[in-house]
Amino acid sequence: MRQYPRQFRGYQLEMVGFAVPGRGLPADQTMIARLLVSCHVACAIPEGITAQHTDLAVLPDDTWVSVRGNLQLVDEDGLEQLVLDVVSYSKLETKPDPYVFIR
Repeated sequence: MRQYPRQFRGYQLEMVGFAVPGRGLPADQTMIARLLVSCHVACAIPEGITAQHTDLAVLPDDTWVSVRGNLQLVDEDGLEQLVLDVVSYSKLETKPDPYVFIR
């Protein structure tokens, strides 16, 4: 999606992940992420998508949520990137496995 963001504009996306607010994002945005594993968990890297929703942006770090929305293409300092315009979300009471394994 990062290589060809224009191809995904307007797509609907549903995702489960943990909130990572702040860190240079606009006030109404947060990162929704999982830990991506290609060989073993010691090499896990956070991967996710920026989500736009005022309520999500004020959640504490590591709050697990399920989000649904539409991918929008935005220009950030001359770089086009996808942002999830969140239509609905829910907090998860039970934390799922944070890892996503690539095989």
